[in-house]
Amino acid sequence: MATVGGIIATLTARTAPFERKMKKAGRTTRKFQGTLVAANKTLRTFGGALIGVASVGALGGMVKRTLEAASALDEISERLNISVEGLQRLKFAAEQNGQSFQTLEMGLQRMARRVGQAAKGTGEAQKAIRELGIDAAKLSKLDLEDQFLAIGAALRDVDSQANKLALTQKIFDSEGVRLLNTLELTNQQWDEYGRQLEKIGILNKFQTSSARAANDAFLKMKTSISAVKDEIVIGYAPVLRKVFDLTEKLVHASRKASEFFQDLLFSLPSALGGNPRAFEQARIARQITQGSAVRGASGADVSLSKSDSQAAPVKLDSTTNKKLNDILDALRVPPPTTIKWDG
Repeated sequence: MATVGGIIATLTARTAPFERKMKKAGRTTRKFQGTLVAANKTLRTFGGALIGVASVGALGGMVKRTLEAASALDEISERLNISVEGLQRLKFAAEQNGQSFQTLEMGLQRMARRVGQAAKGTGEAQKAIRELGIDAAKLSKLDLEDQFLAIGAALRDVDSQANKLALTQKIFDSEGVRLLNTLELTNQQWDEYGRQLEKIGILNKFQTSSARAANDAFLKMKTSISAVKDEIVIGYAPVLRKVFDLTEKLVHASRKASEFFQDLLFSLPSALGGNPRAFEQARIARQITQGSAVRGASGADVSLSKSDSQAAPVKLDSTTNKKLNDILDALRVPPPTTIKWDG
């Protein structure tokens, strides 16, 4: 008949490797959990910062685009010698008719140069301007917006569409074809576009000049910030290298932890004797080794502990006797002596 002490010693010896792996898994899990908690806090803080940066970035982007657009109006109006208000009216009408501001700008630039040449009796546009019934010398003295409107009014009186295309080609180059719909707008249509633009908002020279100065200052500030940023990054290069190295090690440690848990899971069947009930059986054995009460042959509770490994044999009831034998069978450890119930 087996002693409880012998059974306990056998179970402890058999399950020791499994318990060591479980303890190691627990330590690894707690360490990895701590890393995840810290990473989660960092991500929440970083996420809040990103939202703030995105909001500021969106506002900064809007301001930047507004300054750039107003600055472009001021620069182009000076270069082409056209009023800021007149340039905006032409821009609005061109865009309403499917043409870009860039197309309008290039067309106005070529028109101004060719009208000036025609006023001196030279250039390829002088014949086209004459065919339209316009005095090139008088035309050249008008504001660029009025030149554009005068040429458009004359084009409306041309019967042939082919002639219109040929004439605009001579005055505006390739942009003339794309600007033809805008050139042929009636006075009523120009007035309507003017009213719409007034409702939307039209900038004056003071506003565009201020925006241009602000945009220039912004570009200078951006250049200065970029230079400072470069100096900071280069200065902290050694620290950044350590951060990158630690990050690489963390990734490597995470991979090792994953491999460890996979190995542990694969080793469980062999550690538990291949029996799916071994978890429950090991739990019963642990209760016995930790001093849980079991029933003796006399029916009274018998308290067992680890020190009982040297104690005298104890007679167990049939239920406990069967459970202990089941554990030994599951773990495939031959019992030193068959346990029999003394009934």
